[in-house]
Amino acid sequence: MPHPSNVNVYVLLTLLMEPGSELTYFEEYAPRGEVRWFIAEPQLIRDPALMNYFEDDKIVAVTDVYQLSKGWTHSFDGTGGTGGLQTYVTFHNRSASFEPTVVHVLEAATESN
Repeated sequence: MPHPSNVNVYVLLTLLMEPGSELTYFEEYAPRGEVRWFIAEPQLIRDPALMNYFEDDKIVAVTDVYQLSKGWTHSFDGTGGTGGLQTYVTFHNRSASFEPTVVHVLEAATESN
């Protein structure tokens, strides 16, 4: 387990997600040898009429995280061949409200050695 002082946390993306929608983030040439966490955090939109609360609950989940390690050039179509690592992260807005949800996607990653 990494020591907390060796973990960096930052906002990776800000998304506007419709209720029930799914979005996938894709990263080419992802770093190897790091432990990474992804967190979807619904944002509170300040509205004095709502006394700083959402009218409805906001639920956004990280539903899938996987990495694809590219192999040799594919003989059937000539693609690939870089040996790079790709990261895919899928987010699902499970909120029941009619309004879109603003979501900050946080990433925490250990420092590369």
